[in-house]
Amino acid sequence: MAIKAQSEAELSSMREMISNKYTEDKLVNAKNNEKNMVLFNETVRIGQVIERLESQIQQLGAIAESKLQSLEGRLLKAEQESGNIDNLRSMFTNTMVGLTERTEERFNRLEASLNIVTVVYKLIIE
Repeated sequence: MAIKAQSEAELSSMREMISNKYTEDKLVNAKNNEKNMVLFNETVRIGQVIERLESQIQQLGAIAESKLQSLEGRLLKAEQESGNIDNLRSMFTNTMVGLTERTEERFNRLEASLNIVTVVYKLIIE
């Protein structure tokens, strides 16, 4: 009987150990499932943030592209206006040169006429 009682005590001890191990494993599995759920939810949240950021980046890229095109258009317009100003400056310079030449020519003719008038006046007075 002593052997039987000892065997039953060992068997009971083993059952208790197995039961404790089973309970412990169950708790570990529950904690792991909870951790997995938290990690999954965090992954989903991060994915949503990434999608939102990608959308914002695309919008900002479109805005930047639009502004760049606008600036390119303004630059082209400024270059054209600069060319127009250069053309106007050139026309003004040419006009001023022409006026200067004509004025100089008229002064030369006026001087020649005054010389003739002076000569004629001297001839008349003498």
